[in-house]
Amino acid sequence: DDASDEEVGVASTCINSHPATKENIMGQALHTLGIDSMSVEDRIALVKDIWDSVAIEAGLLPPSAAEKVELDRRLAEDDANPNDTVAWETIKTEAQSRWQR
Repeated sequence: DDASDEEVGVASTCINSHPATKENIMGQALHTLGIDSMSVEDRIALVKDIWDSVAIEAGLLPPSAAEKVELDRRLAEDDANPNDTVAWETIKTEAQSRWQR
């Protein structure tokens, strides 16, 4: 996403005489936060932490140990009872009739 005109204007006043580009704004943020002085290993760890926080909010993390246990339980139950199913059309029709009440 591009920075808004207001953000670019504010950033340009913080970056001395350099033109306000996305790269300069990011460079300033890295400097202001001290990230540019971190070791490569620490920056990689920070990126991983940031990614994990985004993934948690977006629901992108792999299942937890408890979720894996539940998924395995459900798969085993399905394998043990392969004919214990309900067709999607049946589920859909029943749900729609309930919602129309």
